[in-house]
Amino acid sequence: MVGDQDQVTGTAADGSPVKYEVPDKGGAGKFLTGQFDAVSSKRINDNTFEIGYMKGGKEMVHFRSVVSKDGKTLTNTTKGTDAQGKPFSRVAVWEKQ
Repeated sequence: MVGDQDQVTGTAADGSPVKYEVPDKGGAGKFLTGQFDAVSSKRINDNTFEIGYMKGGKEMVHFRSVVSKDGKTLTNTTKGTDAQGKPFSRVAVWEKQ
């Protein structure tokens, strides 16, 4: 965390570095490195968080993360358009052991 910004660092699918900052309470952020040029986050409630990755003013990837009310299950849903312009979607579910 840098001030009131969450700083995210990672690696893209193609192996290139990704680094961006988003406000801790949600809103527009900025990409420092990576294939996108803008990022925006929003906390829906205590259990739900969304983030969008934009390029050229268009949202390319939308990510939604939901923790179950009992805190035992995390569901991540990702929808977007890949580099070839084809739509994709994924759902990943993790259960606490």
